[in-house]
Amino acid sequence: MELTYHSIHYIDLIRSLLSPWEPTSIQCHTCRHISQPKLDSVRTHLSLSYADHDPSLYVTLHTNHFHRWGVKYADSYLKIEGDNGVLRAQMGLQLEYGDQKDQDHLELCTNDMNGRWVEIPLKGNRFPDSFLGPMASV
Repeated sequence: MELTYHSIHYIDLIRSLLSPWEPTSIQCHTCRHISQPKLDSVRTHLSLSYADHDPSLYVTLHTNHFHRWGVKYADSYLKIEGDNGVLRAQMGLQLEYGDQKDQDHLELCTNDMNGRWVEIPLKGNRFPDSFLGPMASV
C-alpha cells in the first residue's frame, strides 16, 4: 500500500527532476511495521541508478509512514546533493497534515557559501501545481 499510494509520488518527482534520463536499475524493499502485522507496508527503501547517463548519479528514497513518536524528529524532505551544492525542500504537509502553516521551505547551499544556507521564497501551491506534469493527461 505505501509504495502504491505514497512513494509513487516521490518516484514521479524524481523522474520529473531527472527527465529525460531514466534509471538503468532499481532496487526496492517495502515492509510492514512489527506492531501492525495486519496492516500493509508502511516503510520503503528505494534506490535508482542512472549508470547509462552518469555512473555517479544515484538516488535513494526512504519513507516511513508509521512515525508515532511526535513531530520533534519526524522528517519529510527532499535533498539533492551535487558537485557544487545542495538543495533541501521540506514538505510541511507531510509532517502535520492539514496544519502546514509556514512549514514548506526550500533552502540552498553551494560550495562557495561556507556552510551558510539561503532560503528561497516559494511560489504557487503544491495542489494542483505539483501535478501539472503527471496529471496533465487525465
